[in-house]
Amino acid sequence: MDFAKLVRVLEIQARHALDVRRKIDLLHEIATACEDGLDDPARAYEALGRALAEDPLDPETTRRLERLAKVLGRCDDLVVRYRAAAGEAAVR
Repeated sequence: MDFAKLVRVLEIQARHALDVRRKIDLLHEIATACEDGLDDPARAYEALGRALAEDPLDPETTRRLERLAKVLGRCDDLVVRYRAAAGEAAVR
């Protein structure tokens, strides 16, 4: 399977998704393809970070983000993302 092409298609779908749940699901698919298919956990982490911005309370997003943050040594970055998401949620 050509994971690079798959990620490109999923990115387009995510950009145009009108439903938040659908967008999050697509971002999770992107993260999986990046981590497992492209062996690029940093790119997977970024996709999940975008999912976090859409719904900071999604348990799958937070679980996967926390695991990758540990693997990548980006726990400080994750704290910043959580704070930004909490601030964004307070404004809504």
